[in-house]
Amino acid sequence: MFKPSSSIGDYISAGLTALIPGNKLVSSIARATVSSAISTFEYTIKNNKRLPLKKIIKKLFQNVALDICCSVISSAFAKKLSSLKPKNYSQFAHSKYLKNAKITPDQIRKSMKRLSKQIMKSIGVFDFFVNSAASAVSRKF
Repeated sequence: MFKPSSSIGDYISAGLTALIPGNKLVSSIARATVSSAISTFEYTIKNNKRLPLKKIIKKLFQNVALDICCSVISSAFAKKLSSLKPKNYSQFAHSKYLKNAKITPDQIRKSMKRLSKQIMKSIGVFDFFVNSAASAVSRKF
């Protein structure tokens, strides 16, 4: 939904498609279809003429390909970062006690929570930049 955009239709499309569940391929096709339909409708309203079917289909396939690429890149990055997340308190506490024997359980919990939040924020920021790049690329075509 936070993709940078040049039109209201892009924001509507991003908001609607963010709600589409399913596996990567199905949701990518659904998002690309909704996005293409809205941009086609918007083009028709702005220019007062219909977009040729060939261009609509080409845009649909480009959107599907971009969405799948972004999804694969984002999930690979999220998986890699999630592996850095503490698995459980005992494991995390053990690594902290090895570095500092005077650390308290409360400090360990706070540190564990802070690390988890930082990882989740990093994943969100990365997703934003991947979607921003995809949006810029799709406008270029």
